[in-house]
Amino acid sequence: MACGTALRLRIAGGRIYLDRDLYDRYFRGIESAVLLADGRDLLILPVASVASGGYLMKLRNSRGDRVIDAADTLRENGLEEAREHTPAVRWSARQAALRVPALFPPRATPVN
Repeated sequence: MACGTALRLRIAGGRIYLDRDLYDRYFRGIESAVLLADGRDLLILPVASVASGGYLMKLRNSRGDRVIDAADTLRENGLEEAREHTPAVRWSARQAALRVPALFPPRATPVN
């Protein structure tokens, strides 16, 4: 990827799509990931072994693009499946995760 080019992924229909370049840069050789909501952000953490759990990073095509079927996590955090998102992402060395900032809508504050 060219320097200065924003890294992006695509989210549509409850799935997270990573192109081969993004996958190779941060997840090469990894077959599963843990998805965590961190406030409004989504964290995608690599999991060293499929036996450790997480979501499978399925091979999507012969080019090497990957897809994660994450409808439950996305829905639980208020993301509509009908809309397509192409958010910019960045690697967080502190959390050892790919961070998708402000993906989820703000949560309603309960009224007392």
